[in-house]
Amino acid sequence: MSAFDVVVIGAGPGGSASAYLLASAGMRVALIDKAAFPRNKLCAGMLSERTEKIYKRIFGEGWQDAYEFTSSDADFYYKGRLLNEVRNYRRMYFTMRSHFDHRLAELAGSKGAVLIENAHAVSLEQNNRSVRLAGGAAIRGDFIIGADGAASVVARNLGFSFAKKNLAAGLEIEFPRQGDRAGLSRPEFHFGILRWGYGWVFPKKETLTIGIGGLTRKNPDLKNTFRVFLRRICSKVPDIKWDGHIIPCCNLMLRPGRGNSLLVGDAAGFVEPVTGEGISFAMESALCAADAVMDAARSGDPESALRYYQNRCSALTRHLKLANRMRHLVFSALSERLFAKALEKSKSVIHRYMDLAADEMDYADYTKFFVKKLIGIG
Repeated sequence: MSAFDVVVIGAGPGGSASAYLLASAGMRVALIDKAAFPRNKLCAGMLSERTEKIYKRIFGEGWQDAYEFTSSDADFYYKGRLLNEVRNYRRMYFTMRSHFDHRLAELAGSKGAVLIENAHAVSLEQNNRSVRLAGGAAIRGDFIIGADGAASVVARNLGFSFAKKNLAAGLEIEFPRQGDRAGLSRPEFHFGILRWGYGWVFPKKETLTIGIGGLTRKNPDLKNTFRVFLRRICSKVPDIKWDGHIIPCCNLMLRPGRGNSLLVGDAAGFVEPVTGEGISFAMESALCAADAVMDAARSGDPESALRYYQNRCSALTRHLKLANRMRHLVFSALSERLFAKALEKSKSVIHRYMDLAADEMDYADYTKFFVKKLIGIG
């Protein structure tokens, strides 16, 4: 049995950020992933200025190598009609997760974390001090960090599960730049095409990422909705393989772990419930988890890690609680049309939301601002 101070399951942004920070502090870290890098991962791939800030807090230099396309413009649609556009405001960055995740895993390795690829974790054993892998091998750790996504093996072994009524699903394709879409340089956000969700067209270097995401209970025929959206965007349904994934929107865990075992990112429901954005929250929760592990290690009591973690991520938890309330103002049947009118009539609605996504405004202030806009329009 291999022994480490910390075993991190999942080498996405949250897992690699945790491993990077802990290895930088001198801890022996195993970073385990079921795939081999570089590997594809379904994700719209938009990185906000908030993501940029947390990336630089954790990794320092190298942000310019994390993305492949950037834009300060955006177009907003409702039921196929252009409502408003933003030009030269805040920057949005776009990446392919195969590149982004590989880079972060390499950075973790550069600090001494041991990356173990093609290793599927199946269970926690010995009072959560050991991770059993498919094939029978075991890796011991004083601390366990589960960064293994919405279908987290770590969360399941700790006895946690997400409420199905709040799960969302995303469908997506990578569409080659061609025809009248070949020169697209600004992202598109499409509302009103499904319930409690939205669609997107995001520019990348060689492709356009086209996708939709929404609550599964509100969209029982999501595949057909995606076909309709693809015909609208591409003139016909492209002969390209679709990818799908689960998004744990509105499933924030107030107790994200047990004792020495912590959950970060999607595994803990740290996902923005309006947009479904999770990369910045995965890395921020990873920062909190790494600090908590070091706090617990210094105290000589690994079982205290969760207590330290809850304290460290209290601000993040509060932010996402407020965001959960905000989604009702955007997607509910009572306010969706008012939301569309607000988008059409006021660029400030978009600007302030982009400020929010850049971590230059909090949800409490944005919600007050947005409610006033809706009341004025209503």
